[in-house]
Amino acid sequence: MYLARKTATQDLFAIKMIRKNEMIRKNMVNHVMAERTVLALARNPYVVKMFYAFHTRDHLYLVGAGQRRRSPVSPGC
Repeated sequence: MYLARKTATQDLFAIKMIRKNEMIRKNMVNHVMAERTVLALARNPYVVKMFYAFHTRDHLYLVGAGQRRRSPVSPGC
């Protein structure tokens, strides 16, 4: 995982980099694709919002919110 800052807006993003050859070797292709789908569709304050997914020849990248959001539950509950 990496933390990156978009220079134009100064927004923070978390970048998960996955090696394709490792993903295939460990037979995790379906697992990673399911993770991508869940992150893309989830609308829950406890799940990181995914903004982008892209790949290069050797890696798959999942880019999500880089700032931790405040818990929606008040401290007294």
